Amino acid sequence: MCLTAVEHIAGPFQRGDVPGVIGVLPQLFSQVADVGHQRLVANEILWGSYIADFGVLIFIFCQCCVLSMRFSRSFATVEKLSEEMRDKNAELLKLDGERSEALAMLEEHSRNLEKTIQERTFDLAKAKEERSGRGKGTKYTV
Repeated sequence: MCLTAVEHIAGPFQRGDVPGVIGVLPQLFSQVADVGHQRLVANEILWGSYIADFGVLIFIFCQCCVLSMRFSRSFATVEKLSEEMRDKNAELLKLDGERSEALAMLEEHSRNLEKTIQERTFDLAKAKEERSGRGKGTKYTV
């Protein structure tokens, strides 16, 4: 019921919150018990040892668990993202190779087209010369 109230106030729990709450509860209980114990000892009703140290120990242990869970989750996320990045990099290298091949083919077609244009221009000039004034001595060079 207390955890439900805390969840209602603080919002939904995330991974690692439960060990954190489990660590806080014994510490809180031991602190409250020691305050009550101090009053009982001061009134000479009860004699015994304090348990706050054990509560702090449990709290520290639970915080270590929370940190290790977060580091583990972060490491798994980094590994997953690294693998995805390697895959994307391989895809990009493949696409780059295909693009380079396509560019080489376009350059070759461009050279062939320029050569064809020069040949056709020369042929047209030659045909014009033959047609318009045979023997007038005009030369077309390209």
